[in-house]
Amino acid sequence: MKALPTLLLLILAAAAYGQATDTVKQKTVVRVDTVTKIIYMAADTPAEFPGGPSGMTKFFRKNFKWKQPHNIVVGKVFVEFWVDTNGKIVDEHIERGLCTSCDKEALRLVKIMPDWKPATHLGKPIKARQLVPIPFTL
Repeated sequence: MKALPTLLLLILAAAAYGQATDTVKQKTVVRVDTVTKIIYMAADTPAEFPGGPSGMTKFFRKNFKWKQPHNIVVGKVFVEFWVDTNGKIVDEHIERGLCTSCDKEALRLVKIMPDWKPATHLGKPIKARQLVPIPFTL
């Protein structure tokens, strides 16, 4: 008779242990305003490319000049940069690359982007970090 409750307890414990947890690792963006010494954890409105995501896609299609190397390369290059309070892109670098020629083209595209609409916090423009995936397909 003691075996049945013990067996049920073991089954419940195994089911509870086997639960999948969906955790997403995010980088917390912390910005210190050097004038006011205020730390911003997030913007009220994020920085935005002119025309939004569809505008960025059109920009990439229009300005993409990468030539496929001899080997087939497919994937995404992740470029990280900051949009300053004037909407200018600064401190751009490859966060996760694909190949040398892909990385160079991704950086070139980011450097020729038009000015963004800056992020705001309490109605004032702030410097904000962006991470943009740039796809490379056949």
